[in-house]
Amino acid sequence: MSGVLTRFMNNAEKCGICLNPVSYQGKLSCCNHNFCFDCITKWSQTENSCPLCKDRFHTITKIVKRTQYRNTRADRPVVIEVSHKNQCAAMRESEMVNILELMLTHELDRLFELLDRLNV
Repeated sequence: MSGVLTRFMNNAEKCGICLNPVSYQGKLSCCNHNFCFDCITKWSQTENSCPLCKDRFHTITKIVKRTQYRNTRADRPVVIEVSHKNQCAAMRESEMVNILELMLTHELDRLFELLDRLNV
């Protein structure tokens, strides 16, 4: 975004994800928080809860916020259905043990390296 602010940019609501002015709003079915349509759509691929209030949403509606974009093809309402998702890692116990072993090995190597330097 350029350093020059337009009247729209000064008065525009900010996206709760990217913090830029919202031109195409992604309206959630659960709350009135403001997000760019693209930002919240990408977010919904992983999680279907509002990034700010954590309420669950099931639809995202695209709303045109800038008057210059109205009366165009982009002005048509777009509603996306979102399935239930939880952002949780499904990690097997063996994978967790491997990761912890790597972390511990790395930390032990650093500790031995430090001890070697102190003995020199």
